[in-house]
Amino acid sequence: MFDCQKPSAGVETCYGPDQIRTAYKIQPLLDRGITGAGRTIVIVAAFAPPGVAADLHRFDSVFHLPDPHLQIVAPQGAVWDPSDVNQRSWADEIDIDVQWSHVVAPHAKIVLVEARSDSDPDIAAAVSYAVQQRLGDVISQSFGVDERCMSPQARASLSASYRAAQAAGITVVASTGDQGAAQFVCDVTSNDLRKGVSFPASDPRVLAVGGTQLHANLSSGAYRSEITWNDGGDASASATGGGYSTVFGRPDYQDGTVARHARGVPDVAYSSAPKGVIYWGQDGAGGGFYAFYGTSAAVPQWSGLVALGAQLARHRLGLVNPTIYRAAGSTRSAELFHDVRVGNNTVHYVDDCGAVKTVRGYRARTGWDAATGVGSPIAGALVPLLAAATER
Repeated sequence: MFDCQKPSAGVETCYGPDQIRTAYKIQPLLDRGITGAGRTIVIVAAFAPPGVAADLHRFDSVFHLPDPHLQIVAPQGAVWDPSDVNQRSWADEIDIDVQWSHVVAPHAKIVLVEARSDSDPDIAAAVSYAVQQRLGDVISQSFGVDERCMSPQARASLSASYRAAQAAGITVVASTGDQGAAQFVCDVTSNDLRKGVSFPASDPRVLAVGGTQLHANLSSGAYRSEITWNDGGDASASATGGGYSTVFGRPDYQDGTVARHARGVPDVAYSSAPKGVIYWGQDGAGGGFYAFYGTSAAVPQWSGLVALGAQLARHRLGLVNPTIYRAAGSTRSAELFHDVRVGNNTVHYVDDCGAVKTVRGYRARTGWDAATGVGSPIAGALVPLLAAATER
C-alpha cells in the first residue's frame, strides 16, 4: 500500500484497485467469476510509446493482478518521439487507460489501437479501423475536443463510425473532459476557455462519462459518499465536463429526463478524484508509481464494466444508454446508481491576459444533471441489469 492510500494521508489521498473495486461493488462480480473473460476492450489513443506492456506488467505485479492478453496495433504506422512533450503526455494517458480498464475487467483482452497522431483525421481513422475490424466489445476513448472545433469532415467520419459500432453491437464510451462546463477555444495557442461540451462524448451514440470526487474508507474501500469533481477553486479549471450540445439534438433516450432539446452530457459518472495510482515507466527517469486524476480514469473503468456485462450476457451490449436511462428512472434506481447531488462544474481560469475568468456550470441535483449524469454505478446490481436488458 502506498502512503497516499493510508488513512494517515490526509488531503493527499489516492485509491488503488482494491479500494475502487470495493467502493463500486465490483468485487462481488469478480468473486463470481465475472471478470471480463472472453471479451475485449479496445482503447483508442495516439502515438506509439514503447513501454505500455512493461508498465502494465509492473502495475500488475505490485497489485497482484494477472497479466492480460494485450495486443497493440498501429494501422497507420507507429510514431514515437520521446522528446515530444505532447507524445509523452499520451504515453501517460495510455497507461491510465490500459491499467485501469484491466483493474475492472482483469481477464478481458485489451487491444490498444494507436493512431499515427492526435490530429482529427488520424484519430477518426483509428476509430474507423477498430469498428470495421470488429476488434472488441467496447471502445474506450479518453480524449475529446470542443465539438465546435473539430472539422466537420472528421466529426462526420467519427459519427459514422459510432453508427456502425451501434449496428455491430459495439459499445462506445468517451470522457466529458476536465475543464468543467468549458472547453478550450479552437486557437491552439490560447489558454482561453468558453462554455461548451466535448466531442466525441456529445455524440448520442456514445456513453458520456463525467467525474466525481469519491469518499471511501481508505482502509476497506467501503463507499461513503460522492460529490461533483471540481478542483477549480484555485483557478486551475479542473472539474468534470458537462453541459448541452450545440451540434446534436436530444436523443430519444433522454426524453423526459433532459429538459432542453439538446444532447445533455454526461450520461453517467465515476471517480475522478482523489487520485488513483498508475505505473509510468516512460518518463525518462527509470519509471515509478504516480497518482493521477480526471475523467480519463473514469472512461476505461466504465469500459471495463461493459466488458463484465458482455461476459455475463454472452454477447456484446451495444448502445447501453437507453437501458441506463430506463434504469435510472425506475423504482430500482437507488440500488443501481449513486445519485450525486452535491457540487457543480463551474470553473475559474486565468486567461491569456492574466485575468481570472469564470465559466458558470451546472449544479448536481436529484436525478440526471449536466455535472454527473444519472450518477455513478453500483456495479454488483447494474452490470447484471445491463447484461439482461441492453440492446444488442
